[in-house]
Amino acid sequence: MLISLINKFLSLILVFYSNTLLFFGVLFLSPKLCSKSWGISIFILNYLNPYFSNLQKSNNKKKILVLYRAYGVDDLENLINDPKSDYHFLFFPRNNIRKIYNKFFSKFKKHISDNYYYNDDPKIKNAKKKNKI
Repeated sequence: MLISLINKFLSLILVFYSNTLLFFGVLFLSPKLCSKSWGISIFILNYLNPYFSNLQKSNNKKKILVLYRAYGVDDLENLINDPKSDYHFLFFPRNNIRKIYNKFFSKFKKHISDNYYYNDDPKIKNAKKKNKI
């Protein structure tokens, strides 16, 4: 019980720290701050979250980054629970990508979507170049 309380408290502190780093990383166009924030987010979701930390051991050979979606994990359940599997799945929260996307492309939402991402508009090309940093 005490360990779960410590995990929850540590998670809250790290979530705040990660969100702050991501905010300033996007504000100052700093890929290093964004990557630190993403690393913390991966750690929180995979090692402090009781659901994911109990699913698999980290001594497997190949690591695969999975964009976390509430129902998408069910598809991977057989591989995750297989003790002979050579894969270790690291889950990544999708909202971190959305924050960076919104910074660079929020004013182009009418012109860019999941199905239409190629555009010859010079303003959109410039935003894509800034996003690459």
